[in-house]
Amino acid sequence: LRIADLQVTGDTTLTNDNGELVLDAAVIGGALDVENRGGATRIGAARAGGDARLTSAGSLLAAGPAPQLVARNVSLASRNGTLGRMDDFFSIDSHGMVAAQAATGLFLEEFDGDLRAHGIDTRSGPLLVRVRNGSAVFERLVTTESLELELAGGSLTVGLIDALNVDLALRGEGAVLDVGEMRVHDALRLRGDRLLLPRVIHGNALTPMAVDIRGNDDGLADSVLLDIQSTSPVHVGSLYSDRAFLTVSGDELRLFDMLIGDRAEIRHPHHVVVIDDDPQIPGHETAALYASGVPFFLQMGADRQLRSDALLVNYDAAVIVNAFGTENSVFRQTQKTMAVQDNVAGKALIGLIFGEEQPLPPDLIEADLLDAGDFWRWPDAGRFSIGP
Repeated sequence: LRIADLQVTGDTTLTNDNGELVLDAAVIGGALDVENRGGATRIGAARAGGDARLTSAGSLLAAGPAPQLVARNVSLASRNGTLGRMDDFFSIDSHGMVAAQAATGLFLEEFDGDLRAHGIDTRSGPLLVRVRNGSAVFERLVTTESLELELAGGSLTVGLIDALNVDLALRGEGAVLDVGEMRVHDALRLRGDRLLLPRVIHGNALTPMAVDIRGNDDGLADSVLLDIQSTSPVHVGSLYSDRAFLTVSGDELRLFDMLIGDRAEIRHPHHVVVIDDDPQIPGHETAALYASGVPFFLQMGADRQLRSDALLVNYDAAVIVNAFGTENSVFRQTQKTMAVQDNVAGKALIGLIFGEEQPLPPDLIEADLLDAGDFWRWPDAGRFSIGP
């Protein structure tokens, strides 16, 4: 069934029981309710003065320039197919609440303004959401596969995220990411200036969790608050932030490439490590590192030892011994080779998870060492013992 040009002043209901439905153009004064029980549904340009509900037995796809649907509250459902396609997002311009469900993949765009949604779910396949120039608020984002969401300018608030891998990017300056609870199976990558994730649950006890965090332009974030609950190791490929507060419940934590502008606190079952740009500030931590403005490596585990190539600070005011004889009491800097090796290895690990090409210089590390899990171990490199 093909409808070329539909114009109705009031509410409109369309039902199709046989085959594909194509709605090329529709201008509806009231609410629009479309249900296709026969197959796929293609929307060219539908404009409704009220709410819109589109339900398709097959895929629900775009058939014209964005946005395909303009309405107040929007409900979209593909019972046995995809909502949109990877190369052609289904684009809406909503002015109320949005609900969207799909069976085998969901690709949704908010064309103009904010996106507010009860729930965005897909039973299988990837879940990708794009907001061109506004903020987004979701009660939940759920998929059994990967979730990818990008906002060009606004902030993102989500009650619950549940996905295999999560890749969230907030490109606007000062944008805030606030997630109440996140359940992630394999890998987490975040880009944004202010990142608040007080409850992240790693659901895979058999393999390490990969994490990669930077600012909106891949530089320093303004602030990061991240609490990870994991029974397996947590591998942070990079953590770039002016201020960072990271808590990890698992025994093993490795931060391959860490850059801190002002201050960071890393809390672990066996250690508390503070990184600060002022080495004179005392604290109650296991150890303190000096944030000297260059990336560094940090590892801590159940063996009660810390490993790092950063400057370790002694806060004893009576001790004034370091390589420069100054009063900041920095007393050890370990081998710089370790930083080069681990930075490369960390980027390679994230590259493997997210499919990015991260070439490895052959004179630094071999790719097969990643599987062995021993690429960070060099005898006595960057090791200093801290008692229980």
